[in-house]
Amino acid sequence: MRNINRLPGRLAHTTAVALTFVMTILLTLTALTWQMNNILTNRALHGRIATDSAITTMQMETIEKRVKELAEAYSFQPETAMQFITAESLEAYNREAVEWWTGLMQADPVTTPPEWDVSGIEQAVREDELFKANTAANMRRSTARDLIAYEIGQEINRTVLPVRADILAIVMPKVLQMVNVPAYMGYLALAPKLCAGASLALALLILLVMHRRASKAGLYIGAGLAAAGVCVVGVCAALGLLGVGGMIAEISTLLAAQVRLLAVKLMLNMGLFAALALAVGMALIGLHQADMRRLRSARGAQA
Repeated sequence: MRNINRLPGRLAHTTAVALTFVMTILLTLTALTWQMNNILTNRALHGRIATDSAITTMQMETIEKRVKELAEAYSFQPETAMQFITAESLEAYNREAVEWWTGLMQADPVTTPPEWDVSGIEQAVREDELFKANTAANMRRSTARDLIAYEIGQEINRTVLPVRADILAIVMPKVLQMVNVPAYMGYLALAPKLCAGASLALALLILLVMHRRASKAGLYIGAGLAAAGVCVVGVCAALGLLGVGGMIAEISTLLAAQVRLLAVKLMLNMGLFAALALAVGMALIGLHQADMRRLRSARGAQA
């Protein structure tokens, strides 16, 4: 009992500082690996982004622009093709594409990317009165199939999958042959839980090192939480200064728009984590300060 009640010594404080430092690192890694999991494995998150109304509107405008260019080049009414491309069907195709590319990192991936069915567009264009009036009968089928429907399908594929699907389909199987990606994905899924569990264990160790004095332990645990919150904010700020969105916009405006939406959602998650860590950390530090003030007041009264 005497060992429990005695005040922590210099060694105990030094040990607590070291444990607090490690806990700060682990808490920061908890937040980062949590978001890495969201980026690589959260199909629901990517599905919501891909079917966001702003993204769908941009995609529809891009596709419609290409359809009008083809309509002008090959003489058919744009509405003939656009009737097969609705916001609802485009959202469904986006969800299918998300299922496909996220599945590339799993065991036994389906390497063939989804394709938009253009058979209806081809048939409708062949029956379009303006098209028939300006295209020779023996050229209508090949023109509608190869120069119009195929091109529209390719534009839809490029719009929904800004990173070329054929490149992903070729590269990912080769990567899977060289690296056990599914196993690493499993490790990554465990990482936030392991880091959080280790942080909790360190907090308990700090409590033991401080001889179960909750106030003293709370000071170090609170400092670790607050420091982790500051670190997470710093990481978010650093990522924001990198200007990744601008670099991606040079490759694809649509991809950049999706990345911006993803970044906003991830930053909100990180911000919530940082705010919670800071709030709890500062509360624990405040409790220690209040306890110290009460102790000083009691000593002053005794004197």
